[in-house]
Amino acid sequence: MRERLCRWALAAVSLVLCALFALGLLAYTQPMEAQVYDLSFVWEGETPPEGWVFSDKGWTVFIQEGTEKRELVPNGVGGYTGLDFPGQTIYFSRVLAEPLDAPTLQIAAADSAIAVFLDDVPLYADFDREKAAIGALRLPTLDAYRTEPVTISLPMDYRGRTLTIAQGTYIYEGVPAAEITAYPAAVTLLCGYAYESGLIAQSFRTAIPAALAYAAAALLLALMVWRAFHDRRDPGLLWAALALFFVMAREVGTAPFFYQYFGRTQFDFAGLARFFALAALLAFLSSRAGKRRWALWVLTGLYTLSVSIYLVIELRGLELTSDLLIFLAVSLPVLLGFCALLAALALGGLFWRKESRFYRLFCPIMLAGILLFVAGAALARPLPSLSGVTLHYLLWPVMAAALTAAVLSAVAEVLSGEVARQTEARALAERERMALASYESLLRQQQEILMLRHDMTKHLRVLQGMVTEPQAAAYLHSLTGEVAQTRTMANTGNQMIDILLNSRLAAAQDAGIAVELQLTQAPERLGLSDTELCSLLMNLLDNAVAGAQAPGVAKPYIKLDLHLKNGFFVFTCENAAVWEWMKREHKKEPMQTHGLGRKIIQQIVTRHGGLLRTETGDDFYRVILALPISA
Repeated sequence: MRERLCRWALAAVSLVLCALFALGLLAYTQPMEAQVYDLSFVWEGETPPEGWVFSDKGWTVFIQEGTEKRELVPNGVGGYTGLDFPGQTIYFSRVLAEPLDAPTLQIAAADSAIAVFLDDVPLYADFDREKAAIGALRLPTLDAYRTEPVTISLPMDYRGRTLTIAQGTYIYEGVPAAEITAYPAAVTLLCGYAYESGLIAQSFRTAIPAALAYAAAALLLALMVWRAFHDRRDPGLLWAALALFFVMAREVGTAPFFYQYFGRTQFDFAGLARFFALAALLAFLSSRAGKRRWALWVLTGLYTLSVSIYLVIELRGLELTSDLLIFLAVSLPVLLGFCALLAALALGGLFWRKESRFYRLFCPIMLAGILLFVAGAALARPLPSLSGVTLHYLLWPVMAAALTAAVLSAVAEVLSGEVARQTEARALAERERMALASYESLLRQQQEILMLRHDMTKHLRVLQGMVTEPQAAAYLHSLTGEVAQTRTMANTGNQMIDILLNSRLAAAQDAGIAVELQLTQAPERLGLSDTELCSLLMNLLDNAVAGAQAPGVAKPYIKLDLHLKNGFFVFTCENAAVWEWMKREHKKEPMQTHGLGRKIIQQIVTRHGGLLRTETGDDFYRVILALPISA
């Protein structure tokens, strides 16, 4: 009881420690709360919020050529008119009074060149900052859109100083300058610590799932290599590892600075990575699907083909203008992927009933993941109406649940199999040790009997010489002959084989089993160690006795044939049997006693390059093995 409490206490402490430090790590995924001042002229989003009223927020918007300065006219929705000529640079300035610890300015000028001044001193310029001056700028529009706002750190003595931003405007062909409306860029003033915290949080939100996927993939590959080096090849784990690597690639592909690191691609990198992750996951589930794996492989092949079609469409840059292209690129992969996942879950239910270790874990974990997704969606917001639910909306949460369940089930399956293998190896070693101990005990008993027989013979002969009565002398003579006789059923020329056969076969005869030896020829030495030879013969004979004594056997018998042929020692053991016993013989669980005996026989024969064959009939079971004779 105390030992059990200690185990549970250690498990609880481990979980608490992991949870505490995980919370500390996950804290970095959330940015710090910060003071943010929105100094923009317009609202955020496509439509103005209810009750929105235009405010210049302290800005003065003007144009300036040299020393001549003129304010522009607001249109009430964030735009200004009154340019002197198309493409003229506009300026907007205000005095900064907002208090911040680490003042940082963000300007969302997506397609216009800008310059920033503080009390007429240039802080930033897209072109030639040293020559930038208010009233002397001709700022163009940009050839490519900025993906991130321009971020500028302000000096700590910024309060009370005048911020001026210069911005280029569009040139509209055929439109008079007076009719052109210029929209100043959105401006945000915020704490730099919070901005840096946001970058850290963004990095952590990308790095943590990507690192977890990579670590899980590396673990599966390590387990696959481990099993391969222990003669238990499991190439299916490679598919699961590939699925995790594609998930990692998808997380990296959605990072804001992905294109700065890896360059731009001609296709949706993150979307394709997710599609290929699902393909690898389906291949892994198919490899675990037993006799019905063909059904999942067909769906997996069709799904992979649809993803390949989507990749070709992306690489060729085809626009999705027709219903057929939309179906091939968007609908078909999602439909086939969802059907394949449902088929895997349904087949998993069938395999669960047939005691598949993998699917016995996979099905409940996947269902639990789906239920967690539904519960989380319900708590976060009302579930969408049935008309709003699409397969594309459902596919990726279901895939995440399936991938998590597959990885956990695969790791548990491998670890439990390794534990069973280690336990079985210890049991086999113990069985071999017991077999050798039994042989050594038989050898000692035989030596003691031979010594006792030798002494008794001497004493009887002395008595025979001392008596003069003819009848007494004849009686002593007959006793001397009986003592000298040895009850040996086998005399093969190999001492160990003789001892084991005589012991086991005598016990079989005492149990009412008829014993027949056709040929009894064996080499004096074999290439096996004493332990191996003892384990081999004792397990063969014990299995034969068990089969002959099985319920339903009409005439129990054991028939042996030992001979030499073409450099091999051939041992044939046949026993009476019934069909039910033979069926169980071929379906033994690894840790059952009889199953261990068969494993020991197979291992020893394989280890020494021998041959092993079994034959069955309506009422017999025969084992034939051939071992090379050592030089």
